[in-house]
Amino acid sequence: MARICSVPAEVGTQPEFAAFDCDFKKYTAATEKWIKAVVDYAKKNGSGEFKGEIVRFAVADGAAQYVVFSSKPLQLIHLPVYDAWQFQYANRLTVADIRQQVKSNKSLKAMFASRG
Repeated sequence: MARICSVPAEVGTQPEFAAFDCDFKKYTAATEKWIKAVVDYAKKNGSGEFKGEIVRFAVADGAAQYVVFSSKPLQLIHLPVYDAWQFQYANRLTVADIRQQVKSNKSLKAMFASRG
């Protein structure tokens, strides 16, 4: 069973859409930079083979996103970005679920990268 955590304060404040005069490109760039900071924090301070991996779960018209902080015990940092969806079964995830999700993400990335 997973423990869902908020983003640590040390990472910094999440970008707000209104702060970029509603310019989605600028907001997206700032958000991706902030997500990278969360990933870097997890890699530096977390533990386990999946620390710093981003896992996504389809929800409604978007996705719930989490960064793996540790494997034992399983701790996920929720990324409240874009629509800030949460996966309703996130607290029931196991390390085996995360392993499968990471494997799927890498396979998809490789498949689309090969299409140029």
